[in-house]
Amino acid sequence: KGNVLPHYDFSCDLFNVGNLLKFPTDIPYIQSKKHVILSADKLKIGITWCGHHLDKANETRSCDPNLFLKLQNNKIQFYSFQKFTTGKKQLPPNIAIDLSENIRCWEDTAAYLSNMDLVIAIDSSVAHLSGAMGKKTFVLLPKEWYRSWAPKGAKISPWYPDMRIFRQFEAENWTSLFSEINTMLYGMTLY
Repeated sequence: KGNVLPHYDFSCDLFNVGNLLKFPTDIPYIQSKKHVILSADKLKIGITWCGHHLDKANETRSCDPNLFLKLQNNKIQFYSFQKFTTGKKQLPPNIAIDLSENIRCWEDTAAYLSNMDLVIAIDSSVAHLSGAMGKKTFVLLPKEWYRSWAPKGAKISPWYPDMRIFRQFEAENWTSLFSEINTMLYGMTLY
């Protein structure tokens, strides 16, 4: 009660809990048992840009889907894992193949993620699943500190070694993150 902490025998920083509890360190520790084949001669990139509309943090963590236009080129095929979009949060036409009708459960999501060369996602369950599957993942975070992903300033998640963290430098400014991602994609696709 109040501000007084009860007596305790041990304390631990949040980011050491995984080591103490022996969370899986061999990534991937989640694999899909369902097989879906997406054939493309392009870099396959899964995307999400918006959280669930009932989440209080959704506006802060969601980005404008039009920003994916900056990343488009003839060597990339986007696949949308996005669910629950409305109004201005809908992806413009012909940017991505929409998988939402094919995804009914987590097993479906994992099956499609297993085909991706890269996942670009906001703070979402898709980003966590992608990380647990060992997929190369770029997670987009708002300026305020989301401690669940990594310590402040970190570029790599301690939970998911194949995940790169992109955090806003200025609140509500996603443009600089997409410019940084575009530079990285240039190296991946050599377009």
